[in-house]
Amino acid sequence: PTWWPLATQIAEIKANAGSEWINIANVIIDVEIPGINWSRVKELADALEHEGKQVDTLYTARWFWTGHMGDSRAEQWLRFGLWVAQYDGFPSLDNVALFGPWGPDDLIGKQYAGSTDLAGHTVDLNEFDESFAKEEDMNDADRTWIKGEIAALEERLRGGRRSLARYLATGAIT
Repeated sequence: PTWWPLATQIAEIKANAGSEWINIANVIIDVEIPGINWSRVKELADALEHEGKQVDTLYTARWFWTGHMGDSRAEQWLRFGLWVAQYDGFPSLDNVALFGPWGPDDLIGKQYAGSTDLAGHTVDLNEFDESFAKEEDMNDADRTWIKGEIAALEERLRGGRRSLARYLATGAIT
């Protein structure tokens, strides 16, 4: 592919983040573009770290890694933990089919469902290792935002456990 120059890519990332850029501490690199390689990922990670961001996780899928990355097992990839796309509907890290150089201790999270309606919003469903995104590692803005989102969801589901169970079973809030 024809890649954007690195400076353009960083500018686009900042533009997409908008005013939240200053609040973002950790940036995860999505490795799902045919033609991507170690050099390009490393260059982007280094540039983001130069911007003051933590870049220690890759998001990718087994089908992509084996089909486009040759199932690379090169140890240099262990610079990053793995957040895997494995749409199996199971919210557990116990059944992840690992690939590349990553072992169980390198697994950060799993996206187990995509494009799911949750209270009128389309979200992807993920399960993360308890060591990922601990509250004590968050800044005040992140904590405030998350608490607000949880409060809003609780308000939408205020009908109690039956409404929550009904929502989880049918996707409908009553």
